[in-house]
Amino acid sequence: MSDIPFSLPGFKIQQVTLVERTVTILAVATGETALCPSCSQRSRCIHSYSMRSPRDLPSSGQAVRLKLRVRRFRCQNEDCARQTFASRLPEIVAVSAQRTMRLTKILSTFAIALSAQGASRLLEQLAMKTSGDTLLRLVKHSLLPHMVAPKAAGVDDFARRSGKTYSTIVVDLTTNRPVDLFEERTANVLARLSGWTSRCELHKPRPFE
Repeated sequence: MSDIPFSLPGFKIQQVTLVERTVTILAVATGETALCPSCSQRSRCIHSYSMRSPRDLPSSGQAVRLKLRVRRFRCQNEDCARQTFASRLPEIVAVSAQRTMRLTKILSTFAIALSAQGASRLLEQLAMKTSGDTLLRLVKHSLLPHMVAPKAAGVDDFARRSGKTYSTIVVDLTTNRPVDLFEERTANVLARLSGWTSRCELHKPRPFE
């Protein structure tokens, strides 16, 4: 199985099967030692084995499920509170995650570029079926890019509930893209912006309350 063009660092692929449009890839961990996550001491004493089954990126329009046989090691540090631990797979799947790192990255990209429901419908056609709620959670946990203070910013308020609830939006007038959103429309909002408004020209369409 070594000739399969499929990247699974630290694993040896043993079997590939296709059942009902889902490719299942069985692989076994090859690492003979692992670091204890609590004390960082390396151990080669194997305690037991366990199986992880994360979803992975699709292949040729087929959904992919990994079956990863991983080792659980015994910590040999007598002063460590952790007696056993499973080997970590940082290049493939996070601890307790049900998806590989690369699948999560693709899902997050779709969720940020599209609406959650729109991305969900498209991903289903691409053999990466994911609910809109899951995509929203991924967006919330995604790292936002570093924001650079705009040269000119526009500040305006709008009604979320007519006559009752108002919010404030800040827009980069150069790119016409939103910079920030506040759930109020008081003068305190402008005070919060003092960290970067001193470096840009601020435009206020109408007075704040």
